[in-house]
Amino acid sequence: MLDQVASAPALHENMTNAADVIAAGVALDAGSTRESARKLFQRASELAPSWDEPLIRLAQSYRADGHVAEAKELYIQASIRNRWRIEPLLAYGILALQSNDPHDAVGYLSRATDLDPTNHQAWHGLALALGALGLQGAALRAMANAGNLAPDILHYAITYNELRDTVDHDLILQIREPKWTTAIELCLEANAALRRGGAEEAIALLEPESEW
Repeated sequence: MLDQVASAPALHENMTNAADVIAAGVALDAGSTRESARKLFQRASELAPSWDEPLIRLAQSYRADGHVAEAKELYIQASIRNRWRIEPLLAYGILALQSNDPHDAVGYLSRATDLDPTNHQAWHGLALALGALGLQGAALRAMANAGNLAPDILHYAITYNELRDTVDHDLILQIREPKWTTAIELCLEANAALRRGGAEEAIALLEPESEW
């Protein structure tokens, strides 16, 4: 079995369809077979030099092992191959944010929101990056967009409220505030109760018989 794994790229060297090579790589991309998978993704990239998917798969593989620099470079290459695809921009932006480089993250996440204004994850990432740069007003606007697109995500609501507390009231009036779901509103009320020291009130709000 180990010999078969080690020779996996050789087993597929006669394949000429990049999609088939990627599929074979995906089947191997875990644990001790990850290096073999990467060789297949690289072969797929050589077979289809204008296709971004092999590079994205390769980046994801490196990212899974914590090789951030390699993953970021591959995401950049993928975004060059396909300037209309949001995934490498979003992935690069999140990695830059996790690497404590919010300025770099803003550039890529802004491009992602320009390409797909309906992607709530891109808006959320952009909000975090802008907040890390101290641009609270811009961060609140981005977070409002994320919340309006996904009003059922609790940490969006919490982040929005935290940002809301840092800006002027006049700015808040200019923003279309998210209409959180009933469940999220109850969680926010419970969170506020806990901050006031009202543990019993928070529990009562979240009890099953509460009206959601």
